[in-house]
Amino acid sequence: MAASRAAGVQHEDWLNLAAPEPPWLTLPVMKRTFPNGLDTTPSHIRAEHKARWRECRSAPDRSEHVEWLLRDVLGWRAAYLSGPDLPPRLEAGVPARDGVIAPTGVYMPPMPEPPDMFGNGEEVAEAEPRGEVLVFVLPAGHDPNERPGDGWSATWVRRAAKCCRHFGVPLALVTDGDHLTLVYASHDSPTGSGTWRAAAFDTEPVLLDSFVSMLAARRFTAAAEKDAPAALLRESEDSQADVADQLGWQARRAVELLVNAISRANLERSGELLADVHPREVYEAAVTVVMRLVILLVAEEKGLLPVDEDLYQRLYGARTLREDLERERREDPEALEIRCSAWHRLLATARAVHGGVRHHSLRVPSYGSDLFHPRRFGFLEGRPRDRDHHGGAHTPIPITDLDVLAVLEALMVLRFRSESGVTDTRRLSYRELQVEQIGHVYERLLDHNALRADSAVLGCVGRRGAEPEILLSDIEAASLDGEDALVEFLTDSKGDSGGHYVGTPRQVRQWLVQSPPELRLAELRAACGGDPVLLERIAPFANVLRTDLRGRPVVFRPGAVYVTETGSNRASGTAYTTQALAEEVAKHALAPLCHSPGPQDTADANQWSVRPSTELLDLKVCDPAVGSGAILVAACRYLADRVVEAWIAEDDPRAAGLAAAADDPSQLDTRVQARRLVAERCCYGVDRNPMAVEMAKLSMWLITMAKDQPFTFLDHAIKAGDSLLGVWDLDQVRWLHMDPSAGRGRERSFSWMAEGRDALDLLQDRLSEAVRLRRKLHEKTTATIRDADRKADMHDRSSGRLAAFGVVADLVTGAALASAQESNPSKALNQVLERDLHVLRGALGALDTADEHDWLEELRECARRNLDADRPEGEPSRRPLHWPIAFPEVFADGGRFDAMVGNPPFIGGQRLSGATGSDYREHLVRWIADGTKGSADLVLTRVSCVAVVGGLVGP
Repeated sequence: MAASRAAGVQHEDWLNLAAPEPPWLTLPVMKRTFPNGLDTTPSHIRAEHKARWRECRSAPDRSEHVEWLLRDVLGWRAAYLSGPDLPPRLEAGVPARDGVIAPTGVYMPPMPEPPDMFGNGEEVAEAEPRGEVLVFVLPAGHDPNERPGDGWSATWVRRAAKCCRHFGVPLALVTDGDHLTLVYASHDSPTGSGTWRAAAFDTEPVLLDSFVSMLAARRFTAAAEKDAPAALLRESEDSQADVADQLGWQARRAVELLVNAISRANLERSGELLADVHPREVYEAAVTVVMRLVILLVAEEKGLLPVDEDLYQRLYGARTLREDLERERREDPEALEIRCSAWHRLLATARAVHGGVRHHSLRVPSYGSDLFHPRRFGFLEGRPRDRDHHGGAHTPIPITDLDVLAVLEALMVLRFRSESGVTDTRRLSYRELQVEQIGHVYERLLDHNALRADSAVLGCVGRRGAEPEILLSDIEAASLDGEDALVEFLTDSKGDSGGHYVGTPRQVRQWLVQSPPELRLAELRAACGGDPVLLERIAPFANVLRTDLRGRPVVFRPGAVYVTETGSNRASGTAYTTQALAEEVAKHALAPLCHSPGPQDTADANQWSVRPSTELLDLKVCDPAVGSGAILVAACRYLADRVVEAWIAEDDPRAAGLAAAADDPSQLDTRVQARRLVAERCCYGVDRNPMAVEMAKLSMWLITMAKDQPFTFLDHAIKAGDSLLGVWDLDQVRWLHMDPSAGRGRERSFSWMAEGRDALDLLQDRLSEAVRLRRKLHEKTTATIRDADRKADMHDRSSGRLAAFGVVADLVTGAALASAQESNPSKALNQVLERDLHVLRGALGALDTADEHDWLEELRECARRNLDADRPEGEPSRRPLHWPIAFPEVFADGGRFDAMVGNPPFIGGQRLSGATGSDYREHLVRWIADGTKGSADLVLTRVSCVAVVGGLVGP
């Protein structure tokens, strides 16, 4: 066991020293392959290397030293081919830019003789090689991870990866004699790499041991196939699938810690800080802070922020903040417990990213976006709701430096714990993390919300990701009936008896009989706020409490705001969309629109021809249940790739010199430029959860981020609302009925009321103005923060022009919902509207007067009463999405979306009524399914809405 632990430390040491870029070797794979540690390099090899390195370290050419390392130290010998022995296929290289990329050598391990199956000497196919390694020897002083400065900005790691994929060889070794960088580049994965430094072989012996253990000839020829270098990297890459789950769990705990820190500060100030703040707003604020950090980490790793500038590192950087706090924690942890400067720095960074920094020693471009806008969640800065974010001194909510450090570590360092109890610590690279993985992380946060505790609540252990929060009074009540009753209460996995699952009966009994350690009681006393009575009540259950990211027991005192699972995301049928599925959906939905001839004409893709770029950028694509944006991201990528193809065919200057390599950094600007255009002009999304909308925007921002350019403007295109609830034709508003033909023949319509006749003309003028503004918004690209501000202004103005239309549409939708279960829904709809007719008439008569706002608010309350009449308890207020009002530029003059893409929620049968309400289900039956009854899934209903009733998609 001691040897195993020592091996684990050894592996962790060298993996950290190798400065890995995932996908790379992981600690569990290393421990499986080398359970007793790395192979020890003989002392004479170490001595010879020391002498050789002393001679060649200052030489401009270290090729002789490289030859010795490969042939003698690694034992590649004659199997390493270079110079005139290089196979012609490799010597020809790969065309790139104005030249050719070719390896300088290749290791071709000997292959076993192929078996003669027929025993007659006939020639048979050659056996597959067990693994090859392309070798690129560079001049001394050339770090493979840095740009060479030869006019092509791709690093040698990227160039080697291009060769690997071209030749079907997943491994390459790129070296200048000092940096020994192993590149892993399979066809279907990102490029990974790790670097050994020959200069450190003497001072860090584990580096030479690991270099030889991983790449020695015996690793290719004598080890089991699963233990060959490429197989180990593939196994490590497969384990990256666990990254999203682990990051999701740690991100959720980070949000919980932030909410708890805000809540503690509020309790210490007698509730003053959150006096007018709803618990859900606290939760959304904490999630927003975590989302900001993700954007910062991505931007910093991609070099979109000035991470090399000293002022940025000291005043704004997220990564350097963690490094600073870690150093200070080692020196004086008590100071970090009472200091809040790190929190102030995060707030300042958000302002810097939003508004920019212009200083003679530092320039940060203005990226804009509501995500970083200081007006959002002003209570985080200690600002009253009625105070503007400009000027005025306010004291931010006190969140300690240790809490901030815990949040940063949760997002930057993943800690996996195996069944044997071994912890695998991995530094997370956001540069290589897929957008879909990040989206999956935040989709998990949709299952949670924040509540305010009326009495003491305990955060208990349980299944990971499903740890329960239990009222202390409920546990005490169960304990009154004896230990067996309490154990049953705490092991109720289905909640049939009103209990909760925290562990198995055996575990729970053991926890209940064991006395908590003194340290645990001291921590519990602090969690109880020093309340001796509360401490005495909780102490018997101390061992069933879980701990937060800082190891403190989770206790919520009366009045505390705390995070708990709501399950609303799962109850709505929402599921995670993988990248592979998203790409398939986008490809098959959009290929016919992007090509002529295309798949609709021939199955031979070689005969397809991409449409002109102007036509592609006029397409309108929508995901009606966008979630975190996985499919919309895939659609954006697909369309942008076709736009680039069109630019190439049109000799557009934007595509000049575009390289074919998908991961060539020098061509990133061209692809991102295309994505930015597509995101702002072509992509639309809807989700009933406002947080999902923000996450979808985050996903789109991650693939459209560009240096010195603001975030793409998406407020007009990705909106919150229920895509099944609302009007799809403005005639439904004009005739005050879900069925315009039924409304035309009756009295209760705009034309019946004098106020309505005048108001209809006025609303029509407002609609025309809104369409004009939206189309102007679409024509404008977001190249500067001023462009983004202008687009935001046009969006706000257009939304204001449509506000009255939206309130009347809410009223009609609410009336239809409230009357859906009646035997004659159409007649009942009229009767429901009749109750609110006087308010409607007052609102219409007040248009363009000083009383307009007040009348519309009263009318909105009438609509809200009907919309939420049969809403299941715990479900959020229903928020209709009125298609022609949400996206007037699409639907004006009979327009439609060109395509709908998505992976909508799957939920049907009896679950549909329970999750959404009986009136909601009957509304779908009557107005979406045209009265057809039966058992149908929600996804089928959504397709019906799109294709049959709404006609939202063009032919």
